[in-house]
Amino acid sequence: MADHYQVLGVQYGATQVQIKAAYRRLALKYHPDKNPGNPDAEERFKQVVEAYQVLTSTGATFTYEQFSPPKPPPSSSSPRDRDPYFKRNKARARKPPEPVVFSRRTKIMVSLFMVLLIGLVICIPLSMQVYASIYYYNEAKELYAEKKWFAALKQLDFAYRSVGVRNLETARMATVLSSEKLKFFNGSLPHISKGLRYSETAADSAFFYLKKGIALKNSSKFDEADSAFYNALMKQPNWDSAYYYLGEVSTFGKQDYESGLRHFSHALEINPDYSDCFMGRGYCHYQLKNFDIAVLDFNSFLKYSSKDRGTGFYLRGMALLETEYPQLACRDFLEAEKLGSKGGKDAWLKFCQ
Repeated sequence: MADHYQVLGVQYGATQVQIKAAYRRLALKYHPDKNPGNPDAEERFKQVVEAYQVLTSTGATFTYEQFSPPKPPPSSSSPRDRDPYFKRNKARARKPPEPVVFSRRTKIMVSLFMVLLIGLVICIPLSMQVYASIYYYNEAKELYAEKKWFAALKQLDFAYRSVGVRNLETARMATVLSSEKLKFFNGSLPHISKGLRYSETAADSAFFYLKKGIALKNSSKFDEADSAFYNALMKQPNWDSAYYYLGEVSTFGKQDYESGLRHFSHALEINPDYSDCFMGRGYCHYQLKNFDIAVLDFNSFLKYSSKDRGTGFYLRGMALLETEYPQLACRDFLEAEKLGSKGGKDAWLKFCQ
């Protein structure tokens, strides 16, 4: 008995629509009109017609499927399902594993290991930061001793570290280098800001505020300089240098001679040997037309100071011109000229020729 499903090329249990579509396709392919003189095609056409008639007749499909070959059983998804021994021991095979129980000593050792590991992860980067801070700071110190200012300042930039142990010293040296050695006042401000952040004592903060005021004064930012000097005095009261620089800002920056006179006098009360204050106070008296007092201050300056003496003789000569002894001014102008003061030479030519 021919398998009519195979003749039509359809699966077992195919629908009537699928059977009809297969029949039309095969009948068109093997029709005698399209295959004249071909006995094989004619025989094949007869099989297709017979299969179609059988499978589409009422009740024929059920009867035919009773005698059709049985479908093969579905294969097992796992080789173990086909193993009789495994089936007999399936319940035991699915039993969950026993939980692993660690001893108290094992737990302690694992905890200590984790603590050590975390400590190493944290400590190694911190140690590298500290080492770099010390290394670059020491390199800068050697270059500073050799008076290689720019190279030292570059090393100090590398010495700053988030966990450095030389940050305060680095900021202090960088501030001195940039403001005093290189006269790079604006460039010193970032180092001063870092120094204020790293300061641990009032004296440290006062130092950086004073340097900040000097940098701002030399940049003609007189109001900000005033504020910085007052901050220095809040950290370290009775600091003669802070009062001296306040006097300079008031006198030469703001032309406020009354305030300058007060600041210079306060500095001299703290330190009577501060000779530069005599020069500043004498200049304030001169501008306020207190010429006799100005002469006395210039006398004190020339007595105690060994620097800027040419300027001192010139200013005393200018003050003497306004006193009862103008003839003494020419002597000061000549002395100022000998010391290299251009103002002394010009004054001598103007007033003494």
